[in-house]
Amino acid sequence: MLKAIRAANTEAKDWRQQINKFLLYYRNTPHAMTGETPAKLLMGRDLKIKLPQLQHSKENQNWETARQKDQLEKDKLKLRTDNKTRAKPTRIVTGDKVLLRQHKQDNLTTKYDPIPWEVYIFKCF
Repeated sequence: MLKAIRAANTEAKDWRQQINKFLLYYRNTPHAMTGETPAKLLMGRDLKIKLPQLQHSKENQNWETARQKDQLEKDKLKLRTDNKTRAKPTRIVTGDKVLLRQHKQDNLTTKYDPIPWEVYIFKCF
């Protein structure tokens, strides 16, 4: 979106109109994960734009199909990322003592809080 504003400024056009045009085209572009446009998923139809469009012969996919495809793509991406980073399952369980990472305030601040904390609920993402 910042690129659209910059382009509008260099072309001496109204940046508000250019953002609206950018958002219109963005909402009519098929998403890589779901395969559908955000407008079609939200309103059930494509928006009218001046760009030429191909007519798709397949029927409108419903939300559930889009969700399933999105989840499948996310699972593939997670598997690739886990393999690339050699991620291992965590061995943290409820009741374990852990050190919390703290935000660096200055050069003297340690990376972790020196007081151990106890895990009382463990949620695996």
